[in-house]
Amino acid sequence: MANELAQALAQSTQTTGGREGFRAGSGTGYQAARIRPEQTDNSLGDALRNFVRSGADAFGAYENKRQAEADARSNEIIRKLTPEQRREAIGNGTLLYMDDPDAMQQLRYKSGRNAAYEVDSEVQQEIQKGSFRTRQELEEYRQTRLEQKSQNYAQMAGINPDDKDYQSGFNSDINRRSAAVYDLHSGSVFR
Repeated sequence: MANELAQALAQSTQTTGGREGFRAGSGTGYQAARIRPEQTDNSLGDALRNFVRSGADAFGAYENKRQAEADARSNEIIRKLTPEQRREAIGNGTLLYMDDPDAMQQLRYKSGRNAAYEVDSEVQQEIQKGSFRTRQELEEYRQTRLEQKSQNYAQMAGINPDDKDYQSGFNSDINRRSAAVYDLHSGSVFR
């Protein structure tokens, strides 16, 4: 058995020695295999993504153009017709909401905004006359005029005073408008 062990050890050193020589670059020209990961074809996914992006861009451009045209049409209506003429045109069917809903939406919004600015202009004139001694008097008067003007202007223009677009326009810039009125009042009180 000792003989068998010696023989196995001798064989082991010959095999290992041969491998070391091979590994050390004995000039046999061995080169490790290079395995590349399989490349997946993403062209269909990329094409779909580009198609969707192009569609979204085109729709966005269309919406922007449509809104710009509606804005221009509503400005033209406001410029050419008084509120009374608008009411009459809506009443007799000349201005139909169904014909151009975007322009009519803009018209209601701008009508509300114009009504609010008229009230603030009126209040500022009263402040300059010295009509309000306290801020509370100013607030009460302004609140009353805002409520009255909201109703009157909408009815005069043939718009429902509770219309959400009209109310949205009427309440737009309320913080900035209120600050301007209160600043003017504060300045007039300290003169």
